[in-house]
Amino acid sequence: MNNKALFIELINNSVSAIKGLNYYPDGHPAKEKPLYNIHSLLIKFLNENPSLRIALIEDTLVIENTPFFESTPNAEKLLELLDEKKIGELIFFKGITIEEIKILFYLLAMGDEEFKNVNIDDFLIDHGIKYIEIIEKERDIKKKGKRVYAHAKKYIVEAMNEIRLGKVPRMEVAESIVTSFDRILKRDESALIALTMLSDYDNYTFNHSVNVGILSLALARELGWQGAEDIGIAGLLHDIGKTKTPIEIINKPGKLTPEEWEIMKKHPSDGAKIIQEMNRFRVEISMMVLQHHVRYDKSGYPRLNNRNLLEGTHLITISDTYDSLTTLRPYQRRFDPKEALEIMIGKLKGKALHPKYLEVFVQMLGIYPVGSCVRLRSGEIALVTSLNRTSPVTPQVKIIMGKDGKYLKKPVQADLSNKRENQKRGIISLVNPILLNIEVTRYI
Repeated sequence: MNNKALFIELINNSVSAIKGLNYYPDGHPAKEKPLYNIHSLLIKFLNENPSLRIALIEDTLVIENTPFFESTPNAEKLLELLDEKKIGELIFFKGITIEEIKILFYLLAMGDEEFKNVNIDDFLIDHGIKYIEIIEKERDIKKKGKRVYAHAKKYIVEAMNEIRLGKVPRMEVAESIVTSFDRILKRDESALIALTMLSDYDNYTFNHSVNVGILSLALARELGWQGAEDIGIAGLLHDIGKTKTPIEIINKPGKLTPEEWEIMKKHPSDGAKIIQEMNRFRVEISMMVLQHHVRYDKSGYPRLNNRNLLEGTHLITISDTYDSLTTLRPYQRRFDPKEALEIMIGKLKGKALHPKYLEVFVQMLGIYPVGSCVRLRSGEIALVTSLNRTSPVTPQVKIIMGKDGKYLKKPVQADLSNKRENQKRGIISLVNPILLNIEVTRYI
């Protein structure tokens, strides 16, 4: 079967599957057979290709690079259905299961009233969907990032509550969250890394877990590693063992007593045990959680007893350190991103932190990391919102304060890689946002 014939079969079975879900009871052949046919067709194509993309482009149904201009009834029906649900692209990846196909078509077969109350990103994550991506027609990657971030934070809150009640959280939801983060990173790395500045003093543990997951994943991708998503999952779950630590110790503003410190040091091993109880767990994930407080020089806790550190652990430790430094905590002031990197390079490189991977981390975040507050040549104050990999000193910024020292009614976006813009508004220095009473996360 050539690709065009396969795509036609895929269209026909998709329409039949939606019709079957709407009209036939569970177990009826007309309901089940098209779904299994779709899975079989996708597997056939994905055996030789990494993904299959169905898209709506200028009111035309396009599968991979094949447009369906001719008005076959089923092509028209599928086009109309995707358009009504404001779906711009459906992307299927190698590894897709029949269970994921069933969940997807349950979504596509929903009536208008039911579907309008569904958030697609939330739906996919809640159902642990990893090998299907849905891109809405009117997509805003920053809004999508915030939505997935919020869902990740909600997952950590619920997972910790479940553990306290003696239940075991679902690993597939963590997998789906990290897969979503990975896809956003591929489209707009800065948009997602910017969200790690969304610190919340009252919910430090939850935000911190999400931030470490994002940064660990981004660093693994920067290094080009296989298994980047497992590192992201370990980063997301690295502090899950704190559910076994008394809250008064976690939130204590002063120095811990020796007895309290011994209790706190148990959270990595408690976390590793929790991971091992989760479905679909991998040994590497539990080991990275166990080791995330072991330093590059093998000090820290727990003692390794001559076991080697997993390479992924170094990435989580770097990300954990950076987010801890850039967040206001009960016992520590918040450092701005550039200050944090300077501390990590000047005091921790080669001791607590892997020197080579730290260098890559610094390159990834840039000379002026996202969230940095800067003074411009024009006298204005701005926040760095996006990096420029080809010219680190000319990022995109959001101007929030005029040269008169007053807040602008509406922030102004400026791209300093533009020669004329840089001559007028090049960065001349960093500014401490606390001294100017600037709430950085309000503008990210």
